[in-house]
Amino acid sequence: MNTQITLLFLTLVVLTGCTENKAQKKNAATDFDPEKITVEIEVMEFEPTPEGEPAFYSVSDLRVDNENNIYLFDPQLMKIKVFNSEGEQLVEFGKEGKGPGEYERPRSFYLNKKNGDLMIFDRNAARLTRFNKEGEVKELIPTEVIKVMPKFLRDGDRNIVINPSFDSDTLAMIADDSFNPISEFLSTSEYGEGLEKIQRAINISSGSALAYNDHFYFAPVVYSGEIYDYVFDPGLNNYLLNRKIVSTPVDQPFEVLSNNSKRQASVRFFSPEGELSVLFLSGSNGLYKYEDDIFHFVGREEGNKRIFGVELFDEQWNYIGFKEIRSIELDINDEDAPQRISFVIEDIDRNGIFYGRQRNEYGDWQVIKMNIDTSNL
Repeated sequence: MNTQITLLFLTLVVLTGCTENKAQKKNAATDFDPEKITVEIEVMEFEPTPEGEPAFYSVSDLRVDNENNIYLFDPQLMKIKVFNSEGEQLVEFGKEGKGPGEYERPRSFYLNKKNGDLMIFDRNAARLTRFNKEGEVKELIPTEVIKVMPKFLRDGDRNIVINPSFDSDTLAMIADDSFNPISEFLSTSEYGEGLEKIQRAINISSGSALAYNDHFYFAPVVYSGEIYDYVFDPGLNNYLLNRKIVSTPVDQPFEVLSNNSKRQASVRFFSPEGELSVLFLSGSNGLYKYEDDIFHFVGREEGNKRIFGVELFDEQWNYIGFKEIRSIELDINDEDAPQRISFVIEDIDRNGIFYGRQRNEYGDWQVIKMNIDTSNL
């Protein structure tokens, strides 16, 4: 009996020590050393088609399932393509048209990692098409509620659609499995004078969002240094604003909006010649959680440099620090410099590996894997 008590005591001591070490590891932003974080980026290789054509020409949306298969939409081919982790194509489906399994203007898609279903939103046809993982049409869902490019998230058994319509007083809704609206949240009144810019921005990209454990976190595209925290209320069957988490206490990331840009939610970048391969977070989901870390991918402006990096938080949203990933010096007077170089983080797998897409200085689209190791903090 004494031996059992001793073992139990030692176990508690070890667990307490681990908890204290974890707390010390993420103690304060002032103790943060970005050099202790390692970032590894790999450009994935994909097999060409049997005809010798590239596996894809462009990528506008990308997701990863629980088997690490990669789903991407090629707007040039108007197809969803699925590849395994070795870059071998498994299946492709969908095409331009008006019939079942076809689409006219797809804007985004949602992958249900639990059952493998893929949902594609077609703005022109005002409908959602549900495919199974083999590419077969399971359901066509007409919708008048969603009118612009939505972002789909899942919190437990609830579907969250961000920005269903500009006609509403809210920017998000909870929907059932057929994406009928159940309730709305994310009130537009919370954004005040910035609402018009946010609406224009969301029409291109709906900002950074994260949903888990009855919480919904939202960082608008027009980044004001605040992340909105919503908590699910079972009695109201809705999300209620809980608090605003102030991010980046040292230096504010620059706004995505530019007065000189024709597309209000886009920024053009100019670069000198060099080894640049990625630059800027452009329309990324951007907000992720893995184990006890929360990752917020952001862009920053410092002098004549544009910087892409990640803010780190612990599970209680205590700010840890910022890690620079890539940067570039600007030369806005060089009209021949490459433009619209982008870097977009799209998903995270079960092992904490991030997946994304980038367009390099030559205009080539690539799929990337990125590992961010914070174990030495």
